[in-house]
Amino acid sequence: MDRHEAKYIKLLTILLLSSFFFCNPTYEDFTGSRWDSIHSVRVGGFYHGAYYRFPFGNCDESWCHGTDLTGGNSGAVSCYTCHGDTWSFFQTHNQNKDGAYHHYNVESDPDIYCTPCHGAALDGGTNGEPSCYSCHSSIPDD
Repeated sequence: MDRHEAKYIKLLTILLLSSFFFCNPTYEDFTGSRWDSIHSVRVGGFYHGAYYRFPFGNCDESWCHGTDLTGGNSGAVSCYTCHGDTWSFFQTHNQNKDGAYHHYNVESDPDIYCTPCHGAALDGGTNGEPSCYSCHSSIPDD
């Protein structure tokens, strides 16, 4: 092994070991520990990172929960263990308006972007999507 290979292996080892200090590999309560700053949001009895609703680009590093959120190389749990396919919704519904997440093109054309899921009359979809009228008294026409 030459000198450059030895440095590379040493660097990888340091990175791998240090990753244990940046990711919470268990569901334990780490109040007062170094994980507080990363996994400080308690949801459903488990600690999550601040960006748990939008994990892609935040939690999907290989040393955390993995690029596909199926578990990282540090031992971090797969997000799908508890959540299933939660995030496909948040990839398109990322406009927070008064506490509810709307499709990112909701203002450009609700007929195109909302009716496929929320129904032709926006009164609720067949898979449990809510009626838009449960929050809105009217939907503006463009």
